[in-house]
Amino acid sequence: MSYRIASIRQREKIYLAAARLFSQKGYMATSLENIAKVSKCNKASIHYYFRTKSALLYEIATRSIQEVMGLASPVLDSDLPPVKKLKALVINHLEWEMTNAGFAGIRDTERKNLTPKQLRAYLKMRDEYEQIFRKVIEAGIVEKEFQTVDPNLISMFILGLMGSVMRWYKPGGKLTPNEIALKAWDLISQGLAKR
Repeated sequence: MSYRIASIRQREKIYLAAARLFSQKGYMATSLENIAKVSKCNKASIHYYFRTKSALLYEIATRSIQEVMGLASPVLDSDLPPVKKLKALVINHLEWEMTNAGFAGIRDTERKNLTPKQLRAYLKMRDEYEQIFRKVIEAGIVEKEFQTVDPNLISMFILGLMGSVMRWYKPGGKLTPNEIALKAWDLISQGLAKR
């Protein structure tokens, strides 16, 4: 195995250990010693890959935004009508969140522990993601697929609804992530439907 591959694996082990601990114990209650123990590396290795504990938190928060953006951007750029775009955005988002529950939860609950500079960068990414929803809702209004609503307010409602799922979702429950996502879409689409 090359040094580069070993280095990437070591960095990922640290990242995953931190994510698991931040999710279970919270950012403030997790020490670098805890992360070193779970990742089976020493603190010097953590500092080599991540200068600070907040750098680890920042990567966890931003990587999760980048992953949902990666799912959303092709939908936005597709030729689908707005209602189908919004459905795909909602389902993709919720399925990702439920299959990556720890990461999504960290992003939402621990971002208060980012440095001011990190928080500004994170919020810029989050705002870009929210803008995708607004653009699709605006297009749906123009094309008369949705009732006339405030796109900013509705996109915030939708993202708030989707974010709340992580407060009660338990893996292995009665409904699969896809079933939950479809039920959420039913509620959203009924609310936006032309009357």
